[in-house]
Amino acid sequence: MFTFSANSHECRSTVTGGDATVDTLRLVPDHTVRSSWLAAKLDLPRGKFTLMWLGISMINMRGSSYNPVRIRRVQVVGVKYSKSCNECPAGTFSRAGASRCEDCPLNQVSTRKGSGICIVCPDHQYALPGFLQCFDRIPCTTSDYIRRVGPCSADYQNADITYEWISPKICSDAGVVLPPASQIPCPRCNPGFYRHNVSTCSACDPGKFLNANGICAACDGGTSPAYKYEITNWTYLPNNIDAFCWNNSALGCANDGGWQLNGDSITTGYGHEDDVLLVMQMFTGGFRKVIQQKYFGQLSFDFELVCKSPQCQLKLMVEETDSYSSYPVKTWTGSQPRERFEYLVPQNASLGFTWIFVKTGEQSSQATTKPRLFGNDVLRIFSINLTNTVEGGADACEPCSGSDATCLKCGPHEIWSTEFKKCLACPPNSIVSEVDGTCLSCGANLIASGKQCVSNCHVSLQNGEKHYDLTPLKGTHQTSTQHFFQSSGEEYFHTYNISFCEDTPATCATTFRRGALSAKSQVSGFVCRSTQLMASGKGPNATTAIQPFSSGKEIVEITDELPKEVITTQKLFSEVVPEFSSSVAPDFFYRFRTLTTALTNCPSGRSTVITMRCSKNTTSLHDIRVPSDCSDGTCDGCIHRLMWLTPFACPICGPDDYTVVRGECTSSLQSIYYHSKPHCHETNTSSALVKQVPCRAVPFSVQVLIITLVVSGAALAVTVLILYKNANKYKHRYMKLVQDASGVIHLQLPESCVDDHELDDPNDHENGDDDADSQGKDFNVEFRTPSKTVYAKVKKAVTKKKDLRKHGAGGGAHLIGSFRESEENELLVD
Repeated sequence: MFTFSANSHECRSTVTGGDATVDTLRLVPDHTVRSSWLAAKLDLPRGKFTLMWLGISMINMRGSSYNPVRIRRVQVVGVKYSKSCNECPAGTFSRAGASRCEDCPLNQVSTRKGSGICIVCPDHQYALPGFLQCFDRIPCTTSDYIRRVGPCSADYQNADITYEWISPKICSDAGVVLPPASQIPCPRCNPGFYRHNVSTCSACDPGKFLNANGICAACDGGTSPAYKYEITNWTYLPNNIDAFCWNNSALGCANDGGWQLNGDSITTGYGHEDDVLLVMQMFTGGFRKVIQQKYFGQLSFDFELVCKSPQCQLKLMVEETDSYSSYPVKTWTGSQPRERFEYLVPQNASLGFTWIFVKTGEQSSQATTKPRLFGNDVLRIFSINLTNTVEGGADACEPCSGSDATCLKCGPHEIWSTEFKKCLACPPNSIVSEVDGTCLSCGANLIASGKQCVSNCHVSLQNGEKHYDLTPLKGTHQTSTQHFFQSSGEEYFHTYNISFCEDTPATCATTFRRGALSAKSQVSGFVCRSTQLMASGKGPNATTAIQPFSSGKEIVEITDELPKEVITTQKLFSEVVPEFSSSVAPDFFYRFRTLTTALTNCPSGRSTVITMRCSKNTTSLHDIRVPSDCSDGTCDGCIHRLMWLTPFACPICGPDDYTVVRGECTSSLQSIYYHSKPHCHETNTSSALVKQVPCRAVPFSVQVLIITLVVSGAALAVTVLILYKNANKYKHRYMKLVQDASGVIHLQLPESCVDDHELDDPNDHENGDDDADSQGKDFNVEFRTPSKTVYAKVKKAVTKKKDLRKHGAGGGAHLIGSFRESEENELLVD
């Protein structure tokens, strides 16, 4: 991170005008591209200012040992008139009334300070602008001129070759002379490219390859073009390659662009000063599939280093062009014989491969003032091959893999099967991987949506026992870390943007405060982070966003158990005390990753883990926190960790999470109330938590008891009545037995022992005899034996009324019978 600010005498970097305070005095330059320089301008108001250039190394730049910031020129105009003049340094001069010093022109020098003129060097000597003295010219060699290959002729048969001296020419004519112009056969294009016109080569249209006859043709069924960038012909630079020379001095690099095309190789060229940087970059938009385990492509190149300087060095670097994240691959120092180097690319992203060659380990801040010592030190590259790219040339076809649009045009959710030679549909809830073209099953609690797996905000964990509805959290959220301060007082913080349950990703972009320095970098994903620089003012433009990167391009899973590689030994978020036990409201995790960013210290790329915790005390939907132990959101620069406190992270209330309260029975209706427990999230409305059911004033159990008692009582009453009636029946129908003190049993006869039709004799009534029982008299019979069969004996003793009346004496007549033991079964009546 590099900033420039102009601070007033009050140490403020803002200007107040009217009612607004605007951060107009700070610039945050973006990374410059290739060999370009960025010019910045600030208009300062009247007053005293301190100009400050500040460089800050951020955590995501670890592993990158070559991220220089260079300032070539600083010019301040409109300063207060000075009463004294400053002398120009040696190597420069100034004319009368000049406001600045100028370098002496080519082949002129000034040897002392305060020079008003420059001295011209003799013809046998030379001097570059800014030199303090002249140096002798040496005889010219083949290293002092360059060869240029012109376009092919109209019939594509020949091409012109011309030669010219490296400018500025510092060698003497006593050496070699320029070769004459000549012709060579029209250079062939690199593999997979065809001659488009006399000066350029082009790749075939998408889905086609260049066959052996030099014709673009479609691949056979079940195959697709094997795209690559293979460069073996160095008569021209492909469109995706840029080569340049960089130096602080305007004349440090020769005017040939830095590199020289030799047909069979490309070299760093001659005629450069010893402190220049010679850079070549090759770009690709990405790769098509996985070629080996977790690798997506292979870069290989043949080269040699021819150096006199012991400090000459070649450095190979990889840069992700979307986020400017870069890291070194390998460094070679000193002369190296021809060798081949291979590098497996671990990420699928838009990449730039950079070769940097230096002759010495120093870059001067101004023009060199000494002769070249290592003018013939060069890097020579013979061939470069980058495989499995999404663009480039193809000179062959390969078996289809995945749903390549150029490969038999399988459906959006289909892949080509090399085994069955046809398109096969992916299983349900899966997508076609953009990484390797295979069917990729969406993780736990994820659903397939187009080309990516997403969350629909409905989560089920613990074998379906815990359910969550996070729909109210759907949308884009933002959270920030605490503020940090550099030793210079520069204040900054980090901001995370989160796209939650959305198909549209969140974005993080670089912003600038000056018109010419517009935003040039933007990243997107489910989770991204940017760094915000604070201004002294509090207006809408009080912050500037820089260093954006994605820490969650895709969502991996939603789980309550993290994999081992994500679990940390540190006790994070220890300051956030859970409100409920983990047995009833456990934490669960949203896990994101970005495989397209691979830094030296993050071989698996960046990732983000959001811990969802149940909280009934928070009132905000955006209560997202960073761990206090890693206050910038990450402890290692690779895994970013956040915690989201929300009531929607509480499990939805289940049948066992309610307390039931029954109300009184009123008007044959009873209210039943359901009260949810504190640890669960209630999704029912208040009216759904109260139910009205029919009821009775007397409880059902009491009603059953009463009915049982009534039935039992009725049965008992009937039984008693029946017994009572039977008792009365036998009482009137049979005689009563009375035993006196002497043991004699007396039988009292009722008024009628038998039915009238059995006892009455019609003749008796005719005779006018009166019945003894009509007067209410009883018959008494005495027995002198306690025989058990007395009732049977008595029954036999009762005779018709005429027999009883014959022996009775009025109403008190008695039947007297006596039994002997031997005549127990007989009845004697006198």
